[in-house]
Amino acid sequence: MNMSGRFAKSVTLCLLTASLTAGPAALWAADSAFDTNWAADPGANMLEDIAVVRPLSLVASALGIGAWVVGLPFSLPGGNPGEAASELIGKPLEYTFARPVGTWRECGYDRHPC
Repeated sequence: MNMSGRFAKSVTLCLLTASLTAGPAALWAADSAFDTNWAADPGANMLEDIAVVRPLSLVASALGIGAWVVGLPFSLPGGNPGEAASELIGKPLEYTFARPVGTWRECGYDRHPC
């Protein structure tokens, strides 16, 4: 087997593993960390936000940009590229950059619900 075949199989295995674990992990996170303030220390919330949540939401923003570009040929005829851009790019970028550090439910400068 050549190197490109091994690499393709490795990438496929990683993507399959990620897709199988992402759903249950998101459900678990929604039930525990985001619905209750599990860390009483605001400093711990801020550290977790800066070290974990912000980098992950930045990756989600990049994936949203890629998904918007891939979906552009479909959203243009449908007449909603702006709405798709808002959902796939705008909201993740707002969550990443326009949210107070250490909070998960308030976005933007007017602190509206995320």
